[in-house]
Amino acid sequence: MENIVLPTKHFVDSQGNYLGAFTGIQRDGGQDEMGRPRPPIIEEPGPTVQNAVEVPSPPAHGRDMWDGSAWVPHVPPGLDVDAELAKKENALLRAIAELVPGGKAALKAKVTEQRGQSA
Repeated sequence: MENIVLPTKHFVDSQGNYLGAFTGIQRDGGQDEMGRPRPPIIEEPGPTVQNAVEVPSPPAHGRDMWDGSAWVPHVPPGLDVDAELAKKENALLRAIAELVPGGKAALKAKVTEQRGQSA
């Protein structure tokens, strides 16, 4: 009997931190003293962390967190997600305004209006 690689399992700790992937092996158990085949030996290494939980897949990034049902993307410290989204949204609006007749004037009026409301 050849060694059989078992499916890879992924684990997180109790806080949802990714612990890693572990792959087991099933190998021939050999024969007993009477020459009869022994059952296969299954070696399934796993995390040594107490209360480790198996999850269905690895994260896209090693610092993503498991929330109990899905991976939550890691946001680097100091990154203002709202500001980054606003930059992308503004760039998209400017690009659309370039394509639409009268779009620049409409966009400028909208921006002026919004600045007046936030003042």
